[in-house]
Amino acid sequence: MDRIFTNSNRGPLAGIAGTEDMDPDSYEYTVRSLIDDAVSYEESDLSPNRETSQRYYYGLEPSLDGREVLDLTGDPPVEDEDTIGRSTVVSTDVKDTVMSILPSLMRIFGGTEHALEFSPTSSETSEVAMFATEYVRKVIWSDNPGFSILYGVFKDALTVRYGAVEWDTDNTPEITERTFTSLTRNQMGMLLEEAASLNPEVVSWNGNATTPEGEQTAENVVIRYIKVKPKTIITPIPPEDFRISRNAKSVKTADIVGYECYIRASEVIEEGYDKEFVKSKSGTVNTWSEEKWLRNPGFGADFSLSDHVRYGSFYVRADKDGDGINELRHIVTIGDDYEIVKDELVDRVRIALFTPDYTPHTAIGDSAADLVMDIQKINTNLLRAGFDSLSQSIFPRVAFNQLTTNIDDMLDDSVGGPIRVNGNPMESIYPIPNQQVAQAAFDAKMQMDGVRQMRTGISEASKGLDPRALQSTNVVGVEAVLTGAQERIELIALVFAHGGMKDLYEGLLQEIVDNAPNRAEVVKMRGKWTEINPSLFDANLSVEVNPALGKGSDQARLMILNEVRQTQMAVVEKFGMGNGVVGPQELRNTIVDMLTINGIRNHTRYFRELTEEQVQVMETAPQEPTPEMVVAKATMEEVRSKTAMAVNKSKQKDAEIEQASLDKEKDRDLKRDEITIDAFLKLTEIASDGILASAEADAATETSVTPRNVDG
Repeated sequence: MDRIFTNSNRGPLAGIAGTEDMDPDSYEYTVRSLIDDAVSYEESDLSPNRETSQRYYYGLEPSLDGREVLDLTGDPPVEDEDTIGRSTVVSTDVKDTVMSILPSLMRIFGGTEHALEFSPTSSETSEVAMFATEYVRKVIWSDNPGFSILYGVFKDALTVRYGAVEWDTDNTPEITERTFTSLTRNQMGMLLEEAASLNPEVVSWNGNATTPEGEQTAENVVIRYIKVKPKTIITPIPPEDFRISRNAKSVKTADIVGYECYIRASEVIEEGYDKEFVKSKSGTVNTWSEEKWLRNPGFGADFSLSDHVRYGSFYVRADKDGDGINELRHIVTIGDDYEIVKDELVDRVRIALFTPDYTPHTAIGDSAADLVMDIQKINTNLLRAGFDSLSQSIFPRVAFNQLTTNIDDMLDDSVGGPIRVNGNPMESIYPIPNQQVAQAAFDAKMQMDGVRQMRTGISEASKGLDPRALQSTNVVGVEAVLTGAQERIELIALVFAHGGMKDLYEGLLQEIVDNAPNRAEVVKMRGKWTEINPSLFDANLSVEVNPALGKGSDQARLMILNEVRQTQMAVVEKFGMGNGVVGPQELRNTIVDMLTINGIRNHTRYFRELTEEQVQVMETAPQEPTPEMVVAKATMEEVRSKTAMAVNKSKQKDAEIEQASLDKEKDRDLKRDEITIDAFLKLTEIASDGILASAEADAATETSVTPRNVDG
């Protein structure tokens, strides 16, 4: 829906048709009072600030001596005697600052690493939270033009203080028709039965024929299919259309928040409103405003739209049932008198507001333009002074005697043109000395650029382009320079994440749960096709912001990932793929992250997606020895062989030594035995000799004694 709104310079509530006789305590009067206050706040405060910021962004301010550098028709101003020969250059500090911040923001929120995630409430909801995060991200970046939406919202916020988006569910049916030829009754019945969920309808058929089997067929059958699939849509709200109460502290708690615009009457009728009523509120309107003209010069002051109606969509906190408690209601108004055509009770606001520099106790903060508009004014004046000084150096002012000098030659500023004089030229022409201030002006501008860098954090070093900041500096020093320069951008990213992005994630999850059909669908999650049922998500999941959002430079991330990869490879080489710590999927994730940082998004061009079966096969497959492992194994075998030979030789030598020792011991024992035997023999011989001598002595004694008479 194209929203077009122009400042109408409306007066107080009493100027709105149909409010003169209203009871000030009535519900209708309260609603219209809130709308009027929001419109008044927009026209008196927000709109003038936006227009000033936009003029600075597009280089139309500061003007020369209060004159517009470029008028609203797109033509340069007519020069007068005060501006002829003066420089009209404008420094574009506001635009340079905004365009320097945007790339980092888009990389932070559009990268593969999640800037925001849903937090599980228990171990059982961990997988649900992961699926919810992936699905909401898919809704933003795949189902909707996420890049264009966020780019526009961030640019609005950085330039004019705020950007806003709304979301809703589109239940518009998709109608398709297909033509079939030569269908029998049975075939047609099967087609209608198979597509029963799409509400098939036979639109037409013509021609009848008979098959050789005698069965009747229909030619050129047209079947219409109606597919109803709720689609969550995200729509950016132009800043000039946005409305919010002046005392609002946030979108969720504001007394009124919404938008109003001019749209074609047919679009309002398509939403189901009475045709005659809508036509009575429509007409030809002039939609010109300076903001739209700055964005698109085609919206000139003479451009008007016919058959358009004023359309408003507001979330209002008001007491309709009279219980003294304000309820949150969604109200739709049509016409310049804000006639309410829709009023329903709702549970949440479907709008997210982004502001880059949060101001406490107010919904709308400051922009990046607010930080540098005064610097742009100073730099512009310095540049003009410097260029004017250079111009006077090239074309210096001279005094001449008009009686002795040709005036036409003096007024001719062509390079090398001759000047005709009568008499001595030194007496007829006198150059007026010019004080050179160009270099001083340019030096002063460099000082102001330093002030801008301190305010915004945007510098050449933060973009990695300043060789003076990085020359002769080690890696740690370079990273310190880049990190310090990027802290302001990281802060803006965190403000966006904790503000508008968090509200957007929470709102989209609730919208999906409330409107998704209760059936499973197959979607691609983290490179894998997964069957999920979005209607079963927990709508109360809280959103957590990545605490390391935008932290560090790409070079630092690559260095860390490279160290991770080396550690992973060391684990795999030592323990194999089935080590339980690092597997094929973890290795692929590391490489994919490195490719993404280097700007290569088509990962499957280099590394295929892995299925669970493939991962299991790779982890259980026997590990193939690497050349280093083969060499190490051969070296180990050689060492083992040499060690075994040395051990055998040592054992053999020990055995020989032991055998020799045994032989010596045996010889000693033998000799000792021989000596013992010899001694024993000698002793035996001596003893024998003694016994024999004693026996002989006894025998001699017995012979000398008288024999005794035995008998008597």
